[in-house]
Amino acid sequence: VGYVADVTLILPYQRIVSQYGQHKNIRKVVIGGEQENSIGDRVILLFGSKGAGKTSVIDSMLNFLYDVKRENNFRFTLRAENGAPTVILTEYVINNSILPFSIAIVDTPGVIDENGYKGTSTIIREWFEEELSTTGRFRLDVISLVLKSDEEELGWPYIRELAEVKRMFGDDLKTNVLPIVTHTEVLPQPLAVHALAYANVTFLEYYKINNVAFIPSSSTIMNKAKLKRLFIDGNTSLNRYFTDLQDLSVPMILAMNSSDTSSETTVPSTKSS
Repeated sequence: VGYVADVTLILPYQRIVSQYGQHKNIRKVVIGGEQENSIGDRVILLFGSKGAGKTSVIDSMLNFLYDVKRENNFRFTLRAENGAPTVILTEYVINNSILPFSIAIVDTPGVIDENGYKGTSTIIREWFEEELSTTGRFRLDVISLVLKSDEEELGWPYIRELAEVKRMFGDDLKTNVLPIVTHTEVLPQPLAVHALAYANVTFLEYYKINNVAFIPSSSTIMNKAKLKRLFIDGNTSLNRYFTDLQDLSVPMILAMNSSDTSSETTVPSTKSS
């Protein structure tokens, strides 16, 4: 789909799940061919402000999951147009990667810093209902809050939208929140970590990714040594991320429609405080 900074950008084959409901702003896409479902499959929900880099994080994850090396002269990307804002919810199901299970990564519209904004939580709820009605089950393992490194505080629209999502899936999210900080340097600790603490968002670990290290930008001037350090640091962080994801003993929420009673059963994760 393009060529930037001596790197060829490749759009992998994507199969759009055609029978996935009728909601025009929600879609499911399968990447990497078909793979049988397994108990180890994981579902990640990305949540963050507009422009935080959620879709770029998925590009970085995609290159990690398909074992693209720094010295390779190509990168995978999910966007035909670089930088276009996300306006719909897309669930990317990534199959046949370096992991022995499927990874579903849900890209959501960014929270807009406007009083009364409810767009992100609304479409997440619609996705929950769509998934449950279409497939008969709903699973969510983690929420990854995506923040820019220099984000000093979270605005009230962000905090209210996050609170609504927490109510949707269970308030005890400590072990199932895996924050991802973008636009990072190798050092020091990002300001965004303090912003999460000030907003009383609890988590055990955070992960740093500079997406430019995985897919260089034509507008970013950075020497090769620095790009190398950022790539190694990002790769290490993603390795920790997916290891921690795999180590989670139970999903955040598992819901199923009972076909014989037409009722909904919701099983939230059980955690110790």
